[in-house]
Amino acid sequence: MILNKLLLPVILACSLMFPALAQRKEPVDCNFNVEEASNINRTVRLDKFGITIDIPLNFRAMSRVDGSVEFLDNGTYQLFNCLAKNPGAAGARGYAAIKVAKSKTNYLYSNVYEKVPGKDNMFIVWQKDRQEEVTFHSLSVRIKSSRGIVEIEIIEDSPLENEEDAKEIFKSLLKIAEGTKVI
Repeated sequence: MILNKLLLPVILACSLMFPALAQRKEPVDCNFNVEEASNINRTVRLDKFGITIDIPLNFRAMSRVDGSVEFLDNGTYQLFNCLAKNPGAAGARGYAAIKVAKSKTNYLYSNVYEKVPGKDNMFIVWQKDRQEEVTFHSLSVRIKSSRGIVEIEIIEDSPLENEEDAKEIFKSLLKIAEGTKVI
């Protein structure tokens, strides 16, 4: 009985100081489904990059620490918000996005693959990086704007190894370039 009287205040103090010990919670599930891109676009003005870009209506913008902007489907946007608010939550996965960033190159014509038809100072850049037996493809739209050299790329949830998949990204980038204007 005396032991119970002595332990009870210690147990209560520990439960107040460490609420996680007092009650165990199930991990938060941040498993939001990817939403297919809408067929309807909206125009977003990015003054920081000196461009406007057409993105699917259901995509949302997210600023990144490195100064870039990523456009994500709503499900992926909700996933990131949930993970940020609930460290250790379940549901982390790869993601796809449209990324706009200042170019890492200072030469507009480096690795240019093709000029975007009807657009001045807008090019498709295609880099191939061979590592052992695998070739990785990296594609982007490179633009000369009043704010410098800007690149738009499509981020895939896994590295781009297949040339046929790279050709599909090429077509998608041409479509994005058609809806992009220098301001």
